[in-house]
Amino acid sequence: MTTPDSMPSLFRTTEGSEAAPREAEVYRAAAALFAEQPDWVTFYREMLGVGGVVRQYYPTRESLAEFEATDCHGELLRMMARLRENPPIPADQQEPTAVITVRIPRSMHEALTEEAYQRKTTLNKLCISKLVQCVDRSMIPRKRYLETDKPRSRKRKKEA
Repeated sequence: MTTPDSMPSLFRTTEGSEAAPREAEVYRAAAALFAEQPDWVTFYREMLGVGGVVRQYYPTRESLAEFEATDCHGELLRMMARLRENPPIPADQQEPTAVITVRIPRSMHEALTEEAYQRKTTLNKLCISKLVQCVDRSMIPRKRYLETDKPRSRKRKKEA
């Protein structure tokens, strides 16, 4: 783990810029929280979540994208990965989970399943690891439907 003594080396690329103090503050908060060894969900929520430290220092989409390209962001992801290795906390102390359904081609599902097997992990853990990675804007397809198209319903009504 990067220690506070080695912290300045994390910010070499932004030394002297306006971003360096913000990165340093984010890193200090992350290192302090990591030292407490919370569960990974708490670390994610407090550091990277919607109301977390990172979003407070980088409130715009553009500034967040810039932060996600820094060594500091990479270190936060490494901290979170190490916390994910810890035993799970008791169910009654966990943050409630949400379920998403992602429609993917069968071939992609098979490839993910094989990758999870090769890495000796679960498909769920592998997918979470992939979800927390940065995605280059050019890799996200743009909307192709017209704004007048009706969005899909969030929940389907069961017919009797």
